[in-house]
Amino acid sequence: MIPMGYMAKRVVDRPQWLNNDNVKRLYSVSGCNSHNLVCYEKSESLFNGYWMLNSRAEAERALERAPVEAEPVLAFYYELYGEQWNDSLNRWEGISADQERPIAVEIPRAPKLEGFDIVSCSLGNQPECSLLSCSHLAERVGVNECCLLATLEQAKTLLSCGQFHGCEPGPYRIVAVYSLG
Repeated sequence: MIPMGYMAKRVVDRPQWLNNDNVKRLYSVSGCNSHNLVCYEKSESLFNGYWMLNSRAEAERALERAPVEAEPVLAFYYELYGEQWNDSLNRWEGISADQERPIAVEIPRAPKLEGFDIVSCSLGNQPECSLLSCSHLAERVGVNECCLLATLEQAKTLLSCGQFHGCEPGPYRIVAVYSLG
C-alpha cells in the first residue's frame, strides 16, 4: 500500500436514499456526501500528488476551522493500493502520482483501519466518487457500518469480477481508510 495522505471530513450518517440498514455513517474517500473540509479550489497548494494532505497537522488545522454543525468532523489517513482497475480494458494497471506536487506523507502512529473504499479517478489523481456510496453499490455488496469493504482482497475481487462495471467513469482505485484517535 502507498501512503496517500490525510483529509478532514464532515461525516454524515447514512442518507435515506442508501438502502442498506447495516450502514450507519459514510467514511467514504470521496467528498460527495461526507464533505472534505479542505476545498481543492481554495487551497490547491496544500495538496500532494494524490490530492491529499501530507500531514495530520494540516488535517487537524482544517478541523479547528470547521464551523460547528450537527455532523461530526474527523481526520482520516489513507493508503492506496498500488494498481488501479481499468474498467474499459478489464485489467489492472500501474498508478503514478502527480509529480508536480510534493509527496511527503507523514505516517501516523496507531491509525485504526476502518475498511476499504473504491473511488473513481477519471480526472487523474483526484479521488472522485465512491462506488460504494455514491453509486449505491453498498446496497448489493457486503459493507461495514462505515460503508466500507472489510478487506483488500474483497475489493480486488469485486472489481475484477465486474461487480462495479460501468457505474462511474474509471479507472477505479482501492483506498484503505484509517480513522485517527
